[in-house]
Amino acid sequence: MITFWTVLTLMYGIQDNIYTQHMIVESLEDCREIINAGLHETMQEKYGVVFATCKETSDYSHFPKPQPRPTVSE
Repeated sequence: MITFWTVLTLMYGIQDNIYTQHMIVESLEDCREIINAGLHETMQEKYGVVFATCKETSDYSHFPKPQPRPTVSE
């Protein structure tokens, strides 16, 4: 399966300042798993409004190498 590097972006505010953090992960599934594991809820409890998004890039993080076809020996 081909997977693409994915950017996890967090936006949150502390004392009237807005911060944006970017983190690179290996796949969209990994990114969603991180957010669903409690990251968003924990950040929201601490800082109020938090935006968390996942965006795939066009760069491969995993591209399986093709396997050679078997040959018939005579």
